[in-house]
Amino acid sequence: MPVMRNSALEAPARHHPLLSGVPVHVVAARLGHADPAITLRVYAHVIRSAEAAAADIFADAVNAAC
Repeated sequence: MPVMRNSALEAPARHHPLLSGVPVHVVAARLGHADPAITLRVYAHVIRSAEAAAADIFADAVNAAC
């Protein structure tokens, strides 16, 4: 079995609340970040992927309504 860094195991646990709709300031506090802006900078890629998925859902809904 390959050796995994501890941070590699923790990353999904950090991403999940953001993708589940937990407010950024709550996630920031749980992670010990002094400012939610830190959380936004560190996990911007997660938020961008969620935005892209949301855009696809909205596009599908609009196309289905037409």
